[in-house]
Amino acid sequence: MCFYRALEILDLSEVLHFTTLQKFLCRIKIHYLRITFRKTLNLFYSSDENIPITAIDSSGFTSGYCSHYFSERTGKI
Repeated sequence: MCFYRALEILDLSEVLHFTTLQKFLCRIKIHYLRITFRKTLNLFYSSDENIPITAIDSSGFTSGYCSHYFSERTGKI
């Protein structure tokens, strides 16, 4: 459900190409990236919520994917 809210907030009619975030992150200065992350968090969380970790992934893999390295390091398949 959160995904559809993001499309609505960003006023997008379709999903962008999976490399869009990757290209954006390679070009943006860290100062602007921090501002962008803070504003993004503020859109999805209220100010009184504790947010211990938030991650933005632009790998294009589903959350069920894990790399060979990760599998080997954790002993999980």
